[in-house]
Amino acid sequence: MFRTPVLPGISSRKILLNDPLFLIGSCFTENIGNKLSENKFDNLSNPYGVIYNPVSIFNLMVEALLEKPTNEDLILINQGIYRHYNYHSDIAALNKEDLLSQIGEANKYSKIYLLQSKWILITLGTSIVYNHKELNEIVSNCHKVPAKEFDKKRLHPDEILKSFDSFYKSLESLNKDFNIILTVSPVRHIRDSFVTNGISKSILRFACGVISESYDNVQYFPSFEIMMDDLRDYRFYDTDMLHPNKSAIDYIWELFQQSYFSDDTLQFIGDWEKIRNALHHKPFFPDSKEHQKFLRSTIQKLKKFQEKVDISDELKLLERQLT
Repeated sequence: MFRTPVLPGISSRKILLNDPLFLIGSCFTENIGNKLSENKFDNLSNPYGVIYNPVSIFNLMVEALLEKPTNEDLILINQGIYRHYNYHSDIAALNKEDLLSQIGEANKYSKIYLLQSKWILITLGTSIVYNHKELNEIVSNCHKVPAKEFDKKRLHPDEILKSFDSFYKSLESLNKDFNIILTVSPVRHIRDSFVTNGISKSILRFACGVISESYDNVQYFPSFEIMMDDLRDYRFYDTDMLHPNKSAIDYIWELFQQSYFSDDTLQFIGDWEKIRNALHHKPFFPDSKEHQKFLRSTIQKLKKFQEKVDISDELKLLERQLT
């Protein structure tokens, strides 16, 4: 065998189909969130957009849980667009009121999911942070503001541990039944150098190790190790040679399923995949008898799932195609 497989192990706690999930962090979070959504899991993924550093990630969740007011000092205007240093550039508006409204909605739904979620998946991307000199605040996104406005620094593991503990205690006071999965993003940040990226990821991995060993309901999933040590071949990377491609994402997703899903959940995913494939079927002749028969058959199969998950959107899609 010309590989070194990374086997994550089987979690004793299982994610059930109807368990709400909250996901936050780097773009790898969105990959897993998309997979969960495709398979009808109730999840909220990156309501603040992609967030990379752990201090910003934990602070955002604390602010949502405790309903802290938005720090308006961190709002900036660039080329007529209002943004906030704590959020991704996708959260933007033409005026302050609309921006605050977007942030308020993100906080509202984040709190709802944090309070009801049995599973919280946090993906850490980098331990390199930028501290705004004038405001003396670690920002989540610099929004292309000149570098001279910031002090760049590397987080110490103790800062990450302290920030996580603050978040954990805030969540524990409001949600008595939750599990946290920590993972380090396999995406390399090489703007500075490969060496700096290596140090940064090492700090994150060390912090995750300490945290997962210190809290009974916190686990670590080795997406970073799977990518770096198992799939260490550029055929598993996207064209930028930094991000995992579809094959890599699918492989990591398979290992995630094996680690965290119950047999019943895995059975559902297998059955649902057949429906998903049918939904994506593109006929040459939509009005043909054969395709109409295929649609009616698929609708009947789909209705068998309605006691388990919401199938209303899929049902409407198929029924619109009937003649």
